[in-house]
Amino acid sequence: MEVILHNNFMKNIITSIISLILMFALLNQVEGGEKRDVNLLITSNGFGAAVFSTVKKKIVGFLPSIYKKYDERSLETPYLLRSLDYKITVNDKSFFISQSQLKSINYIPGTGVIKISFSHEIADVNMYIFSSFKLDYPNFIVKLEISPSEKGLIEITRSIGYSGKEPISAYDNDLGQYISFLNYGTLNFYFKEVTKKDIEFSLYDIVVLGKDFEESSKLIRYYINEFFDPLTEEINFWENWHREGKYPKNLTKDYLNLYKQSLAFIKMGQVREKGKGYGQILASLPTGVWNIAWVRDGVYSIISLIKSGHLKEAKEGLEFFLNADSGYYKSYKIGDTDYGVGTDYKISVCRYYGCGKEESDDNGQGPNIELDGFGMFLWTFSEYVKTSKDTEFFNKYWEIVDKYVVYPLILNIDTNLGIIRSESGPWERHLKDNGYDGAKKFTYTTIMAIKGLTEVNELLKTMKKESINDINTSIETLKNGLLNNLVDKEKNILVGSYEHFKTKGYPKYLDGAVVEAINFDLVSKEISKNTLEAIEKELNIIDNGGYIRNLDGGWYDSQEWVIIDLRTASAYKKLGNTNRANKIIERIVNKAINNFYMIPELLEDKTESYKGAIPMLGFGAGALVIYLSESL
Repeated sequence: MEVILHNNFMKNIITSIISLILMFALLNQVEGGEKRDVNLLITSNGFGAAVFSTVKKKIVGFLPSIYKKYDERSLETPYLLRSLDYKITVNDKSFFISQSQLKSINYIPGTGVIKISFSHEIADVNMYIFSSFKLDYPNFIVKLEISPSEKGLIEITRSIGYSGKEPISAYDNDLGQYISFLNYGTLNFYFKEVTKKDIEFSLYDIVVLGKDFEESSKLIRYYINEFFDPLTEEINFWENWHREGKYPKNLTKDYLNLYKQSLAFIKMGQVREKGKGYGQILASLPTGVWNIAWVRDGVYSIISLIKSGHLKEAKEGLEFFLNADSGYYKSYKIGDTDYGVGTDYKISVCRYYGCGKEESDDNGQGPNIELDGFGMFLWTFSEYVKTSKDTEFFNKYWEIVDKYVVYPLILNIDTNLGIIRSESGPWERHLKDNGYDGAKKFTYTTIMAIKGLTEVNELLKTMKKESINDINTSIETLKNGLLNNLVDKEKNILVGSYEHFKTKGYPKYLDGAVVEAINFDLVSKEISKNTLEAIEKELNIIDNGGYIRNLDGGWYDSQEWVIIDLRTASAYKKLGNTNRANKIIERIVNKAINNFYMIPELLEDKTESYKGAIPMLGFGAGALVIYLSESL
């Protein structure tokens, strides 16, 4: 059998269709399969990412970075490619892979490798797409395994569509096709033929982004000159990574696959570019809208990495927080009230740009200044040191943590009420009060302050270290404040915020985020039981456990929040009601398995379809791993 790889413009052997393409409305049905809500699969190595559409049946995107914006001056990270398809000709018969029937598609469980099977009367094709961790550059690799229905000459041609927003030039050379983007470097394509006994023909299309032609060509040559098989090496990488971890016993195959894939998504969502942005974990992968590093989401991801034994990535996530460029909201006044942190600090009051600089969005009602991140960081910092026994890390950073995390947190205790003062809270209420937005004394923030200070206080005893702060007194102040001012004593129910309790009453004061007080053993069994009963009565919208986050918001608040589902399940497990906990989890797991192991931000309140950012990492994959790890 003879094979022609169309890989050179100048000799008229490559035929490449380069065009601007428009995105069509997405459907929600995989050909020949059951209904799914997800139709975009993504693969990333922490540098760049490639996206495959089950609707268009081809690659529909390649991003040079995985975060949304590098800094405040940057545009959003663009899709350099908008289409990559392959035309296969056997003798005189041709078809595009996107014109064939999509028989099956999914991740190889626990990896970033997408495996797709196509069927066509001319040839059947297996396609593998992955962003290789072997290479510390933005890249993706496509492997094609082609089984023609008749023997003869095979020709393979790329069809490339790229974004027209960037000035570009496209060329051929001996290494294949390449496209130069003015602001992002040179994208190089190269066909590498391989052999395989049980099919007619197999090859790789290796696509690498370098800063210029010279660099991208060097990277391509690396793959050409190496004898390893890229797909085998990538699968081996993931298998070795999982061997470093630990896994709950007695998980079914489906649960274990989801556990591993959840961790793989988190791994793919951790930025690996050099600089202050290195190690940040995004709230979602770029196919979701929240490919931004929030503190809160990052903490749940890091806790899941710690509990699953992936301590290297957890440490890198913590070091990102400690080395990031923060401290821009030391003071922020609205009228006579200063909502700023009040001192120098290390943990962002909201989120970060890709470069590692603190960011807080402003919708005209002021920015988000959130203080829960300080307590959450202390929880994570302590959990990492306790689990890893990494005394070098602790000794390197403790004075910084004490001065720039512990002190700012204690400084922001409202001494009259014994709780954390008014701020934006977990649901990011912008500071100015307009009936929806408005700073409040959120219970969740006080819960996280108690958890963080308690954990770091215990760590100090173990490490035989002192603090410049009176942590013991602060813990007692906050515990008393929680019970005296954030619990409805008539009903023995945790409230969502001090202001909601005083002005809106039951059930408007309810907030699903307060279940963390149950998970952290901060309240009595009676308060825990009564709080969960109230949440079931007022916030539950699905018999098997689906919860909105509160009763005081708009459409966004009133959808089912999967993070609330998952953390409520943990609360039920904490109280010994494993049957209820497992029912909540089973529903989320079944939906995720049907949607390529992805967990969404939201489930729509009437249809239970996936909404919001997909896949969510800390608020989805991370929280699920934490739940399943509780049996370790």
